[in-house]
Amino acid sequence: MPVGAALPIVHSCEATSCAYNGEHHCHAAAITIGNSGSAACETFLPADARGGTESGDAQVGACHEAGCVHNENLECTAEEIDVDTSGASAVCLTFAAR
Repeated sequence: MPVGAALPIVHSCEATSCAYNGEHHCHAAAITIGNSGSAACETFLPADARGGTESGDAQVGACHEAGCVHNENLECTAEEIDVDTSGASAVCLTFAAR
């Protein structure tokens, strides 16, 4: 992804127990997808309190999941991603193995 290019947006988030989730949208300014082998959202914070930005237009700030076809130099190249829960964590549903 070229420097200055728009970051991918979090299109939807079904991790409703996350402090950054409001009406199925992520309200964090940016999220990080981890390298756990399951493309987990490392920004996921299960809490009753709500936080983040008013807009609900979160972006993918970094992706450490090098095994994903959308990962280029630890940046996400997908136009948008979707996030859902998986057990006790949240995961990127847009992940596609190389």
